[in-house]
Amino acid sequence: MNKLSELINKLCPNGVEYKPLEKCCNILDNMRKPITKSAREKGNYPYYGANGIQDYVSNYIFDGKFILVGEDGSVINRNGNPIVTWAEGKIWVNNHAHIIEEIEGIQLRYLYYYIQTINVANLIHGNIPKLNQGDFRN
Repeated sequence: MNKLSELINKLCPNGVEYKPLEKCCNILDNMRKPITKSAREKGNYPYYGANGIQDYVSNYIFDGKFILVGEDGSVINRNGNPIVTWAEGKIWVNNHAHIIEEIEGIQLRYLYYYIQTINVANLIHGNIPKLNQGDFRN
Protein backbone atom coordinates (compact mmCIF):
# COMPACT_ATOMS: atom_id res chain seq x y z
CA MET A 1 0.00 0.00 0.00
CA ASN A 2 1.40 3.40 -0.98
CA LYS A 3 1.40 6.47 1.24
CA LEU A 4 -1.62 8.00 -0.51
CA SER A 5 -3.70 4.86 0.07
CA GLU A 6 -2.67 4.85 3.73
CA LEU A 7 -3.73 8.47 4.14
CA ILE A 8 -7.05 7.88 2.41
CA ASN A 9 -7.78 4.92 4.68
CA LYS A 10 -6.87 6.96 7.75
CA LEU A 11 -8.42 10.32 6.89
CA CYS A 12 -11.38 9.26 4.74
CA PRO A 13 -12.89 6.17 6.39
CA ASN A 14 -15.94 6.37 4.10
CA GLY A 15 -13.71 6.33 1.03
CA VAL A 16 -13.17 8.91 -1.66
CA GLU A 17 -14.77 9.64 -5.00
CA TYR A 18 -12.54 9.15 -8.04
CA LYS A 19 -13.27 11.24 -11.13
CA PRO A 20 -11.70 11.50 -14.57
CA LEU A 21 -9.01 14.17 -14.68
CA GLU A 22 -11.05 16.36 -17.01
CA LYS A 23 -13.69 16.70 -14.25
CA CYS A 24 -11.06 17.97 -11.76
CA CYS A 25 -9.40 20.73 -13.76
CA ASN A 26 -9.36 22.74 -16.96
CA ILE A 27 -7.18 21.17 -19.64
CA LEU A 28 -5.90 23.95 -21.88
CA ASP A 29 -4.22 21.89 -24.61
CA ASN A 30 -6.10 23.75 -27.35
CA MET A 31 -4.22 26.94 -26.37
CA ARG A 32 -0.69 25.54 -26.79
CA LYS A 33 1.53 27.00 -29.50
CA PRO A 34 4.85 25.57 -30.63
CA ILE A 35 7.58 27.88 -31.88
CA THR A 36 10.47 26.48 -33.88
CA LYS A 37 13.85 27.17 -32.32
CA SER A 38 14.82 29.45 -35.21
CA ALA A 39 11.62 31.52 -34.81
CA ARG A 40 11.95 32.06 -31.05
CA GLU A 41 12.85 35.56 -29.93
CA LYS A 42 15.04 35.45 -26.83
CA GLY A 43 13.46 36.90 -23.73
CA ASN A 44 12.62 36.37 -20.06
CA TYR A 45 9.56 34.10 -20.27
CA PRO A 46 10.02 30.33 -19.81
CA TYR A 47 9.19 28.24 -22.90
CA TYR A 48 8.04 24.81 -21.68
CA GLY A 49 8.04 21.46 -23.45
CA ALA A 50 7.40 17.86 -22.42
CA ASN A 51 9.95 17.77 -19.61
CA GLY A 52 10.35 21.33 -18.40
CA ILE A 53 11.86 24.59 -19.58
CA GLN A 54 13.32 24.33 -23.08
CA ASP A 55 14.18 27.98 -23.66
CA TYR A 56 13.27 31.57 -22.75
CA VAL A 57 11.19 33.69 -25.13
CA SER A 58 10.08 37.31 -25.48
CA ASN A 59 6.34 36.73 -25.02
CA TYR A 60 3.92 34.52 -23.09
CA ILE A 61 0.53 32.87 -23.71
CA PHE A 62 -0.34 31.85 -20.14
CA ASP A 63 -0.26 33.74 -16.87
CA GLY A 64 -1.02 31.90 -13.64
CA LYS A 65 -0.31 28.58 -11.93
CA PHE A 66 -0.30 25.43 -14.02
CA ILE A 67 0.59 21.76 -14.02
CA LEU A 68 2.36 20.59 -17.17
CA VAL A 69 2.41 16.89 -18.03
CA GLY A 70 4.65 15.58 -20.81
CA GLU A 71 2.79 14.43 -23.92
CA ASP A 72 5.48 13.49 -26.47
CA GLY A 73 9.01 12.17 -26.03
CA SER A 74 10.36 11.80 -22.50
CA VAL A 75 6.95 11.56 -20.83
CA ILE A 76 7.44 8.96 -18.07
CA ASN A 77 10.10 8.11 -15.53
CA ARG A 78 11.51 4.62 -14.96
CA ASN A 79 8.67 3.84 -12.51
CA GLY A 80 6.03 4.52 -15.16
CA ASN A 81 4.90 7.80 -13.61
CA PRO A 82 4.39 10.88 -15.80
CA ILE A 83 6.87 13.71 -16.06
CA VAL A 84 5.08 16.55 -14.25
CA THR A 85 6.20 20.18 -14.00
CA TRP A 86 4.84 22.99 -11.82
CA ALA A 87 4.78 26.25 -13.82
CA GLU A 88 3.92 29.63 -12.39
CA GLY A 89 3.75 33.16 -13.77
CA LYS A 90 3.94 34.28 -17.37
CA ILE A 91 4.89 31.30 -19.55
CA TRP A 92 4.74 29.84 -23.05
CA VAL A 93 3.92 26.13 -23.49
CA ASN A 94 4.52 24.20 -26.69
CA ASN A 95 2.45 21.29 -28.01
CA HIS A 96 4.50 18.62 -26.19
CA ALA A 97 3.01 19.21 -22.73
CA HIS A 98 -0.57 18.93 -21.47
CA ILE A 99 -1.62 22.05 -19.54
CA ILE A 100 -3.76 21.83 -16.41
CA GLU A 101 -5.43 24.81 -14.76
CA GLU A 102 -7.18 24.83 -11.39
CA ILE A 103 -10.96 24.83 -11.03
CA GLU A 104 -12.97 25.77 -7.96
CA GLY A 105 -13.01 23.06 -5.31
CA ILE A 106 -9.80 21.33 -6.40
CA GLN A 107 -6.39 22.35 -5.07
CA LEU A 108 -3.94 22.48 -7.95
CA ARG A 109 -0.93 21.71 -5.76
CA TYR A 110 -2.62 18.50 -4.50
CA LEU A 111 -3.41 17.50 -8.07
CA TYR A 112 0.24 18.14 -8.99
CA TYR A 113 1.44 15.65 -6.37
CA TYR A 114 -1.33 13.14 -7.07
CA ILE A 115 -0.65 12.97 -10.83
CA GLN A 116 2.97 12.07 -10.05
CA THR A 117 1.79 8.88 -8.29
CA ILE A 118 -0.20 7.48 -11.23
CA ASN A 119 1.42 4.73 -13.27
CA VAL A 120 0.69 5.64 -16.88
CA ALA A 121 3.08 3.21 -18.58
CA ASN A 122 0.17 1.27 -20.12
CA LEU A 123 -1.18 4.51 -21.65
CA ILE A 124 2.00 5.38 -23.56
CA HIS A 125 1.77 4.66 -27.29
CA GLY A 126 3.92 4.80 -30.41
CA ASN A 127 7.58 4.68 -31.42
CA ILE A 128 8.00 8.12 -29.91
CA PRO A 129 6.41 7.74 -26.47
CA LYS A 130 3.11 9.65 -26.33
CA LEU A 131 0.49 10.18 -23.62
CA ASN A 132 -2.42 11.13 -25.87
CA GLN A 133 -5.10 13.57 -24.83
CA GLY A 134 -7.94 11.02 -24.72
CA ASP A 135 -6.09 8.76 -22.26
CA PHE A 136 -4.84 11.77 -20.31
CA ARG A 137 -8.32 13.22 -19.78
CA ASN A 138 -9.60 9.98 -18.28
